[in-house]
Amino acid sequence: MVVYLARSKGNDMGVTSIAIESTDQKQVKEIPTDGLFIAIGHNPNTEIFKGHLSMDNEGYLEVNPNKTEYATQCDKAGILLQVM
Repeated sequence: MVVYLARSKGNDMGVTSIAIESTDQKQVKEIPTDGLFIAIGHNPNTEIFKGHLSMDNEGYLEVNPNKTEYATQCDKAGILLQVM
């Protein structure tokens, strides 16, 4: 599914839902939610850390499952780690 139209809805407390329309369905679907994360592409911004921090082949910082050391700080930035 490729979403080509999306709108967020909310109130003073934050996001309450998103409305999406996709290329395969010509109807708008509203999905209730408490939060919204927008990602455009998946290119980590880690160039400045090369040679200083451990990275995988795609350039994401390598972390242990407990997310200790520098990982906790970088995770908050939201641009350096890819955890699936």
